[in-house]
Amino acid sequence: MDDKFQPIVQEAVDLIWKYNDSKSCEKGQDMLRRAADDGDAEAWALLSLTYLGKPWIGGNGNVGTDMAEAEHCLKKSLSEGSPVGLLAILARRGLYPTEELDFWDYWADEKETAVAEMEEYTEGDGNGEGLAAYLLGMAYLRGGIDILTGKRLEKRERRQLAKTFMERARAQGIKMNYNPEEMSPLDDSDADWRLKLWLQNGMAITFDRYDAEEFRAALEIMEDTYKVIELYHDEDYLSVRQTEEYYELHAMLNGKGALRREPSREQVLCLLRAWFEGKTDISSEGWQNDDRAVRYVKWQRYLDKAEVCKNRDDLEEMVTAFRQAANMDCGKAMVRLTCYKKGADLGDYEALYVMASSCRGEDGTWQDIPKAIACLRKVLSEENDWQNEARLLLAQVFMAQNPGKNSSRIESLLAETKYDKYFPGWLELAHYYKAHGRIYQYGQEMDALIKAGYEPAIKEKEDMYRGSEWSELF
Repeated sequence: MDDKFQPIVQEAVDLIWKYNDSKSCEKGQDMLRRAADDGDAEAWALLSLTYLGKPWIGGNGNVGTDMAEAEHCLKKSLSEGSPVGLLAILARRGLYPTEELDFWDYWADEKETAVAEMEEYTEGDGNGEGLAAYLLGMAYLRGGIDILTGKRLEKRERRQLAKTFMERARAQGIKMNYNPEEMSPLDDSDADWRLKLWLQNGMAITFDRYDAEEFRAALEIMEDTYKVIELYHDEDYLSVRQTEEYYELHAMLNGKGALRREPSREQVLCLLRAWFEGKTDISSEGWQNDDRAVRYVKWQRYLDKAEVCKNRDDLEEMVTAFRQAANMDCGKAMVRLTCYKKGADLGDYEALYVMASSCRGEDGTWQDIPKAIACLRKVLSEENDWQNEARLLLAQVFMAQNPGKNSSRIESLLAETKYDKYFPGWLELAHYYKAHGRIYQYGQEMDALIKAGYEPAIKEKEDMYRGSEWSELF
């Protein structure tokens, strides 16, 4: 694999991702630019990372942030069929519809082949291979490979694959954030409407930076690629679904819902462009806004929310969404909740966790504590993917039941999540210490979480009142 990266690219990676000082970064960036201008597609991909700033440039290196240039470099790399370009994209986000078309030009529908080619670029002892291994680890960890292949890996499998490649990168001296699961995406966009694409496997990807050309590409490949195309801003949205006979459009604007069915792709494209330009109107001919249509639109919104929550393993919010739909007489939501109950009866751990979550009302109060405890103890009875979530939830149940009597149980459960590096539970442990006046331990846990790159902990520190007793701990 020695020919995968040119010597100039290998040297540039060494300067940027091993030396980690601004002068070396600038020199390495110049080298990547020269290689890219000479037609090196891999150089275009790695050059894009240099415009992202921290945390994509580790240590003390920094050459400034330019999101527009980063996206330009990525598109240039992918348009030339670079597996490294694909890696650099999937480590951060999903593919734009226009990028999906570029992908098809080079890999047709051979998505597993594309994954294999990306893995080839991680094989070897060079600097470029080390950085490629880091990117592939990120792509697994953040779901980029799932997005590409349409096959959702189990959480544990995704983490294990990511760990393998991350360790390879670390061993080769690549200085990056090695706790990247909670890294926030960069976004300095002030877009009025965000573009969300719901994939056929239930996952969703969102873009802040796009132009209207993405609508045409998305509609062109919708049947095979997207379940829903959506523009949204706060609570307002326009979503598009495709059936065998027509496109179904759901809209919510200023609290008012509407439904529309359109046989013409061009008309749907015109409507998307109009909303993109701020020309929103759901009172014109073709829109249905009677009670039945509006209720149907709201049902689907809750079902969509439930699916997204499930795919990010937020089962509590999923249950809430299903309940909201069921309370509006949505049959699909009622069926899903019934299926989880049957799964729990059969001992399925995910279903047991869902049933425990359903014991908490929308206002956060627990309505059936004994049932919740019984379900969660079954989840904790043997090793499975839901143990840490169950530990955190059970600790919260014990807090609600009798925080004084259950104090040792609560602390023990939360400590186990810390040892497993389950960050939400670890943060709850820090908050538990703080609530009980154990300020030094709170500071220790927060400091460890911040060093691990856990974004909620970082934000909590930034939001603290400077000069208070808390800020002195860090």
